[in-house]
Amino acid sequence: MPRYSAEGYLEPGPRPRLQAHIVRTEQPWVKYPERYHPKGKSAEEVWQFPIPTQGAWGKKTPRHLCPLPPALVKRIMRLTTDPGDVVLDPFAGTGVVLSEAAKLDCRAIGTEINPDLVENFSDFLASQESPLLLSPQDDVSSADFEDLIKKLRILKFSRLLLRGVRRELNIADGWILALPSERKPEEKYSIISADYFFSPNSPENGLRFLEIASNLARKIPLSKFGIDWNFSILSRDKIDEIKQEGGTYFGYGMENTHKFKCEIEKTDILTCRIPIISSIGVSLDEQAAI
Repeated sequence: MPRYSAEGYLEPGPRPRLQAHIVRTEQPWVKYPERYHPKGKSAEEVWQFPIPTQGAWGKKTPRHLCPLPPALVKRIMRLTTDPGDVVLDPFAGTGVVLSEAAKLDCRAIGTEINPDLVENFSDFLASQESPLLLSPQDDVSSADFEDLIKKLRILKFSRLLLRGVRRELNIADGWILALPSERKPEEKYSIISADYFFSPNSPENGLRFLEIASNLARKIPLSKFGIDWNFSILSRDKIDEIKQEGGTYFGYGMENTHKFKCEIEKTDILTCRIPIISSIGVSLDEQAAI
């Protein structure tokens, strides 16, 4: 069994072999954005993190019996602190808590009786260009998550809507252009506005498209998406307006709307024959490595 010397170091000796595995966990908000509030937090039911390597900050780092996974500390802090908060770690050890607190713009205070650990932590921070910079592996920020959930709602709304309209009309074609709107939501429980332009399979189905879409949008599940919608038939004027504007458009199938199938030239919007087109481009996996 491991044991400590009089100086507090972990002496070499037989110890259990620790193994870390990268696992994949489902991100249910990708498929079901309507169930997650945009200002909420995406969290998994089970958290799994690789075990830190002993002495990972350098060969001179004294071995520590219980190194904390930085990703675990970071997730807990993001759920419990705001920038500017004071984070106190009375048993700082290798300084993982202090380091992650500094990256999240918190004031980090720690105490540690092992002077070698204290010296090593100070040297580590001094070697960094900026201890406040977040690494590329950081979780999605609250603002980014809010924006992403809204975009996913707009896209999934269009897919369910088109599926319902096609079923009512007993057709297999017709498509939707889904665009976010800067219009302020007027409905009490709406969180975002969007404009949906229908391109029916025939002129005579145009008005039926709008009638059926309006009825479906007022019923569950679409009524729970929090979208202040506006439906129109796609006109030549709207196409000309799109062609004059900048930006890229993306095509989605009827299987899902969290991963686009292709990028679309504005001149090809009328001829690309893909069911859902939007200025929103997302490409997300339902699972993520942790």
